[in-house]
Amino acid sequence: MQEIREQCIVSATANIQKAQAKQQEDFNQRHKTAYSYKPGDLVLLKNLKRADRKGGGLDTTLFAQRPSGYDSLGFNTVQIHFDENRNHWFTSSTFRIRIEIADSMTPSKLTESAQKQLKSRYECLAKDGCLEVYLINCDQQPNMNDCGLYAIGNSYRKMGIQCLYMTIPRRGNI
Repeated sequence: MQEIREQCIVSATANIQKAQAKQQEDFNQRHKTAYSYKPGDLVLLKNLKRADRKGGGLDTTLFAQRPSGYDSLGFNTVQIHFDENRNHWFTSSTFRIRIEIADSMTPSKLTESAQKQLKSRYECLAKDGCLEVYLINCDQQPNMNDCGLYAIGNSYRKMGIQCLYMTIPRRGNI
């Protein structure tokens, strides 16, 4: 039993290292930047946001590991993106084998920053070079400050975890 456990740990560690190396390689190819991080480093949101100016958004290989490497569309995914044009966070998902956007400040059209991120993340779903994107109904934020909270809440909902948006009682803690 101990031997099987150790084999699982070794296999999981190897998969994590492979996924981290692939993510680092993809990051370097996409951004051609001097900024670098080592696998296992704690990367704060503000640092990642600053480093990831070209692609924007956040993702992790830990949620999409496969023996062959990183696969963002091998299963249902939820991504949180940062739209630099609007200084705003929004959520995308592929739970219905299509790209769905949950935006707490629904735009009349997707900005260049949002389009670039979605194309980068979901290019394998493109048909004739075009992505079909569905804006889904979601709770709308009451102000200009809570988009990050709503993006996290929308991602939880897409994963089947119910949550309530109680911004007024929490405002003092933020």
